[in-house]
Amino acid sequence: MTENTPSPSIAPSAHVLKTIGVDYLGPEAKKLCKIVNKETLSDDEIIVLALAATQAALLKHVEPGDRDAEETLDTILSIVDHRQVVQALYDKVDELLEHTSQPKEAPAVTGL
Repeated sequence: MTENTPSPSIAPSAHVLKTIGVDYLGPEAKKLCKIVNKETLSDDEIIVLALAATQAALLKHVEPGDRDAEETLDTILSIVDHRQVVQALYDKVDELLEHTSQPKEAPAVTGL
Protein backbone atom coordinates (compact mmCIF):
# COMPACT_ATOMS: atom_id res chain seq x y z
CA MET A 1 0.00 0.00 0.00
CA THR A 2 1.46 3.34 -0.99
CA GLU A 3 1.29 6.49 1.10
CA ASN A 4 -1.22 8.03 -1.28
CA THR A 5 -3.59 5.09 -1.05
CA PRO A 6 -5.84 5.51 1.97
CA SER A 7 -6.01 2.44 4.14
CA PRO A 8 -9.43 1.23 5.19
CA SER A 9 -10.78 2.51 8.48
CA ILE A 10 -9.85 0.63 11.62
CA ALA A 11 -13.48 1.03 12.71
CA PRO A 12 -15.09 -2.38 13.07
CA SER A 13 -16.86 -3.59 9.97
CA ALA A 14 -18.64 -6.89 9.43
CA HIS A 15 -15.68 -8.19 7.38
CA VAL A 16 -13.09 -7.17 9.98
CA LEU A 17 -15.12 -8.66 12.81
CA LYS A 18 -15.54 -11.94 10.90
CA THR A 19 -11.79 -12.08 10.16
CA ILE A 20 -10.72 -11.57 13.76
CA GLY A 21 -13.50 -13.73 15.15
CA VAL A 22 -16.37 -11.67 16.54
CA ASP A 23 -17.30 -14.57 18.81
CA TYR A 24 -13.99 -14.09 20.59
CA LEU A 25 -14.58 -10.45 21.49
CA GLY A 26 -15.64 -9.85 25.07
CA PRO A 27 -19.11 -8.42 25.71
CA GLU A 28 -17.72 -4.96 26.45
CA ALA A 29 -15.72 -4.90 23.20
CA LYS A 30 -18.80 -6.03 21.25
CA LYS A 31 -20.81 -3.23 22.82
CA LEU A 32 -18.09 -0.69 21.97
CA CYS A 33 -18.05 -1.92 18.36
CA LYS A 34 -21.78 -1.24 18.11
CA ILE A 35 -21.70 2.27 19.59
CA VAL A 36 -18.55 3.88 18.21
CA ASN A 37 -18.95 6.56 15.60
CA LYS A 38 -16.95 5.16 12.70
CA GLU A 39 -16.19 8.63 11.35
CA THR A 40 -14.55 10.05 14.45
CA LEU A 41 -12.88 7.50 16.65
CA SER A 42 -10.82 8.92 19.49
CA ASP A 43 -7.25 7.71 20.04
CA ASP A 44 -8.49 5.82 23.10
CA GLU A 45 -11.24 4.09 21.10
CA ILE A 46 -8.80 3.14 18.34
CA ILE A 47 -6.27 1.71 20.78
CA VAL A 48 -8.88 -0.20 22.80
CA LEU A 49 -10.53 -1.61 19.67
CA ALA A 50 -7.16 -2.64 18.24
CA LEU A 51 -6.15 -4.38 21.46
CA ALA A 52 -9.53 -6.14 21.71
CA ALA A 53 -9.25 -7.23 18.07
CA THR A 54 -5.75 -8.65 18.52
CA GLN A 55 -6.85 -10.51 21.64
CA ALA A 56 -9.83 -11.93 19.74
CA ALA A 57 -7.55 -13.06 16.88
CA LEU A 58 -5.29 -14.81 19.39
CA LEU A 59 -8.21 -16.45 21.17
CA LYS A 60 -9.57 -17.65 17.84
CA HIS A 61 -6.17 -19.15 17.03
CA VAL A 62 -5.73 -21.08 20.29
CA GLU A 63 -9.18 -22.71 20.08
CA PRO A 64 -9.13 -26.38 19.08
CA GLY A 65 -9.70 -27.09 15.41
CA ASP A 66 -8.34 -25.78 12.16
CA ARG A 67 -5.83 -23.01 12.71
CA ASP A 68 -3.52 -21.13 10.45
CA ALA A 69 -0.67 -19.42 12.27
CA GLU A 70 0.27 -17.36 9.22
CA GLU A 71 -3.28 -16.09 8.80
CA THR A 72 -3.48 -15.25 12.51
CA LEU A 73 -0.20 -13.36 12.36
CA ASP A 74 -1.31 -11.52 9.21
CA THR A 75 -4.55 -10.55 10.96
CA ILE A 76 -2.72 -9.28 14.05
CA LEU A 77 -0.17 -7.38 11.96
CA SER A 78 -2.91 -5.81 9.86
CA ILE A 79 -4.43 -4.48 13.06
CA VAL A 80 -1.39 -3.27 15.01
CA ASP A 81 0.37 -1.88 11.95
CA HIS A 82 -2.72 -0.08 10.68
CA ARG A 83 -2.07 3.59 9.97
CA GLN A 84 -4.80 4.77 12.38
CA VAL A 85 -3.58 2.52 15.21
CA VAL A 86 0.04 3.60 14.81
CA GLN A 87 -0.95 7.29 14.70
CA ALA A 88 -3.26 6.94 17.71
CA LEU A 89 -0.50 5.25 19.68
CA TYR A 90 2.05 7.95 18.82
CA ASP A 91 -0.47 10.67 19.69
CA LYS A 92 -1.34 8.99 22.99
CA VAL A 93 2.33 8.57 23.93
CA ASP A 94 2.96 12.24 23.13
CA GLU A 95 -0.04 13.23 25.24
CA LEU A 96 1.14 11.11 28.17
CA LEU A 97 4.66 12.51 27.93
CA GLU A 98 3.25 16.03 27.88
CA HIS A 99 1.48 15.42 31.16
CA THR A 100 4.35 13.62 32.83
CA SER A 101 6.24 15.90 35.13
CA GLN A 102 9.74 16.38 33.92
CA PRO A 103 12.49 16.16 36.52
CA LYS A 104 13.67 19.62 37.45
CA GLU A 105 17.22 20.44 36.64
CA ALA A 106 19.49 21.24 39.57
CA PRO A 107 20.28 24.94 39.80
CA ALA A 108 23.65 25.91 38.45
CA VAL A 109 26.29 26.39 41.10
CA THR A 110 27.87 29.83 40.90
CA GLY A 111 30.59 31.63 42.77
CA LEU A 112 33.11 28.83 43.04
